Amino acid sequence: MAARGSIRKRCGCADAEGRQLGSRCPKLRRASGAWSATHGTFFASVGVTVDGQRRHVSKGGFTTSADAQAWIDGVRAKHAKGIRVVDRPTVESYMAGWMKHKRAHLKKGSVTQYEGLIARIIVPHLGHIKLDELRAHHIRAAFDSYLADPTRAKTRAGGITTIQRTKAVLSSALADAERESLVDKNFARLVKLPSAPSSKAQVWTKAHEARWRAGVQEFRDAGHTLIESRALVPKPSVVMCWSPRHVGAFLDHVEDDRNYALWWILLTRGLRRGEATGLQHQDIDEEYGTLTIARQRIAEDHGVVRIETPKSESGRRTIALGKEGLEVLNAHRKAHRDVIGPWLFTDDHGRPLNPRIVARDFKRLTRGADLPPIRLHDTRHTAATLALASGTDLATARDQLGHSSIKITSRYLSMLDEVAQTSADNVVAFIPRRATRSTP
Repeated sequence: MAARGSIRKRCGCADAEGRQLGSRCPKLRRASGAWSATHGTFFASVGVTVDGQRRHVSKGGFTTSADAQAWIDGVRAKHAKGIRVVDRPTVESYMAGWMKHKRAHLKKGSVTQYEGLIARIIVPHLGHIKLDELRAHHIRAAFDSYLADPTRAKTRAGGITTIQRTKAVLSSALADAERESLVDKNFARLVKLPSAPSSKAQVWTKAHEARWRAGVQEFRDAGHTLIESRALVPKPSVVMCWSPRHVGAFLDHVEDDRNYALWWILLTRGLRRGEATGLQHQDIDEEYGTLTIARQRIAEDHGVVRIETPKSESGRRTIALGKEGLEVLNAHRKAHRDVIGPWLFTDDHGRPLNPRIVARDFKRLTRGADLPPIRLHDTRHTAATLALASGTDLATARDQLGHSSIKITSRYLSMLDEVAQTSADNVVAFIPRRATRSTP
């Protein structure tokens, strides 16, 4: 495992026949025999023993012999730790091998996301760097360059959130490289990123709705269609939730819809769209009145839908339906008992639902009910808010929604005036006071 090194100086000078002199150039040394301070650069070489064979690692371009010696010392230190110093992979080649291994352990959606981030950001900006030479300043510069790219801005490609995900992928890869002794430190962990702007969920209050409807009417008066007008008026927040009044109006509007039970489940139990469309008859336990979320349907391009297990351990759950929920699902099953197959929710041809088509139908039905717009995923936020507003404790709501932590569930506590009012009343009621007290 011994490693020895040598340092010499070279330049680009050539003889009369055009052949490079290299280390033979007389200008490289002064008359005293010392190295010239202005001519040429230093070249370092160190020999190492790998698997019983002698190998040499070389690098040139050093300004001083001290820099060259520091590089040799660094190679020796890495070699002593068992870190590879010969046939060193670049970031690009390592990421390719890393993803080849990861494909066997990640879900298809994660593989697609990882490969996209590697191809769009990591390889173009960092791929040429030797893996063991990658440092935090390289990573910061790569992220800054990506965010400043005018082409990215024009195509509305991802911003801070995308960079945060890219850092997570790179950090995971470097952590594996560190365990494999390919690098001595995971420098991605040292890179600090700004927080991504969050879209705080808001409820469609009467005031919000009144302003939105006034905006829609202005566009209608200007000659736009209803669909155009609804899309042109900005919402108070990207993430919006319906109030109980809106939920009731929507469910009344879709009462005769083929999949009324689907809308009921989404708005009252907060399932993700893939979880709801992935439900099968066997997931209903009539004896205990429960529903098990065991799979999800994930929509891909060209109408392809794949089946996966829920996104996390907390996503694999069994939730209570309640009396009305069981009645709604049983009525749905009875109405469609002629449909052959395991899927609970199907289209007019008896085929399982595509989650993207469900999102499209939800938008159409919302418009038909003349309700302020929310996204299909916002039905999940709505269900969470309504559960807490109705007195459901945080732990139960967390389990119902499949959240990984109670902290996520608690974000909904401030979203309904009723919740805030109940909290205030509970605090006051908890404080012991005299049965009667004087009024100032």
